[in-house]
Amino acid sequence: MVSLSARFFALSQFGGDGDVKRAISAFYTYLAWICWVRGSGGFVSDKIAFRHINDDPTAPRGVFAVQDIDDGETLAIIPWDLIIKSPERAAGKVHDRWSHDDCGVIEETLKAMTASEDDITPYGKYLLSQPLNYTVGFWTEAGQELFVNLTGGTLHQGGSNALPPTDIDDQLIGEFKKVCDGDVTDPMTVQAVMLVRARSDYEYMVPIYDMFNHDNGKYNIQHKFNPYTSPLEETGYGVITTRKINAGEELYNSYNRCNICDGYFDWFGTPEVFQHYGFVENYPQRWLFDLARVKVELTAQDDGQVKVKFLVPPSKRGIDVLSKELLRLNDFANKYQHKSYAELGMRGLEWNSMWEYYDAIHVALTYTTESTEPLVDDVWALGDDWWVQEGTTAEDEDEHYVLTALILLLSTQSIHCFAPPRSQFSLPSVLNDVTPHVSDFISTLLSSDALDVSSDAVSTLADPAAVSEASDSFSPTYSKASYYTTLALYVASFPGLWSQIKRSTTAKVKRKTYVSPGENAPEGGKELRQQAGEIMA
Repeated sequence: MVSLSARFFALSQFGGDGDVKRAISAFYTYLAWICWVRGSGGFVSDKIAFRHINDDPTAPRGVFAVQDIDDGETLAIIPWDLIIKSPERAAGKVHDRWSHDDCGVIEETLKAMTASEDDITPYGKYLLSQPLNYTVGFWTEAGQELFVNLTGGTLHQGGSNALPPTDIDDQLIGEFKKVCDGDVTDPMTVQAVMLVRARSDYEYMVPIYDMFNHDNGKYNIQHKFNPYTSPLEETGYGVITTRKINAGEELYNSYNRCNICDGYFDWFGTPEVFQHYGFVENYPQRWLFDLARVKVELTAQDDGQVKVKFLVPPSKRGIDVLSKELLRLNDFANKYQHKSYAELGMRGLEWNSMWEYYDAIHVALTYTTESTEPLVDDVWALGDDWWVQEGTTAEDEDEHYVLTALILLLSTQSIHCFAPPRSQFSLPSVLNDVTPHVSDFISTLLSSDALDVSSDAVSTLADPAAVSEASDSFSPTYSKASYYTTLALYVASFPGLWSQIKRSTTAKVKRKTYVSPGENAPEGGKELRQQAGEIMA
């Protein structure tokens, strides 16, 4: 059944008129987006909602279940026509690596973001609203230099003698400029490159799909169709649940351990998530320190301790290397923690993000070096593929093939428009579908005393069979009439609203597990950890 969650418009959670305006703007933007998908032959379940985590307007947004959802139930299907892809991919041509596919999808993303006001799609507006240059490969020169100083590397040179991630600038200079002959001096083009590298899945930019947050410990959705093998022009891009979801639960994706992420298993961990997607992931975290041949996984426990699992037996040589790196990080903090980002020529976003990563890697090194695990030298006899343990890297030409997935930075709260389109477009039926939500929205605003809005309540029923049918039998179509009629309806119904979002080998190793108290333990916090926390506060 079509519904509109009034919780999105519970204005008591907002602090002032500015928050109210932003809430209404978000409502308009995301409602237009969802209706655009549905009006184009796609499907978005009425059982999911988009809202701030913990209903905190300052927190990131996520996708939540507003009703119980069955295991394997379809959450969304995005039509082929709405997916941003390269012209070659659209024509059925497939290229490898950075080539026409990558260059083409960047060009198409740029077109989507710079379309005229009459032609820009809701997804184009969403991409246009994303923070500028938020991944480290696209920071300012000063920001990148300080981050590389943190890792112990050299900017524009990379190298294996530094802490991860390395080669942070290759996404722009080493790939786009050289292969695509791209203009790295144009800010909008650079932003399009970053968004494709940070938000694309395989070779596609997919609306709705990139609104699910990442958490390997709570991963509960997956691809319905494998984009490597499925004819997406026929099936669309589907997302389903992996287990039963209770109402109120957040729906999580995995950007590196998803059901089609085999090439990521061995090497793509917390540093790589930060490099490609711009955030430090929650526990569990995986750290691969190539310079020390140490590979660990950290998992938070209910008692505040952190469980450390060595995925490769540690060596004295490796632990000594990491101990020296930990001391170097302490010196780094003592040197820079009392400075400001402005005096260093950085942006505030870069400064805060850098210290967040500093905190994470400092904690990881502390747990690793304080281990009482027996030390052996076996790892140094394994060769360059010492870190491969679980799967394959699908690596060619000495370069990892990174199948970029998605980061969710922005979504919204629970909003639903009309059900997926019926067999024929009907203006009266669309009006009947949307009118109840207009009434609910205005009623909530009235009760909040935040805005002076009035409306007559109208109640009709949607066609619930259409939702079920769309999730199981999908034939993508594009109805501009439906899209523009929906947008016109919002304008008419909301006068005065603000418009605005190599390796392919295996090594048998012995795993051991222990629990070590540290900064996250109930007692015994470290002074430096507290300092880093104060810096980021």
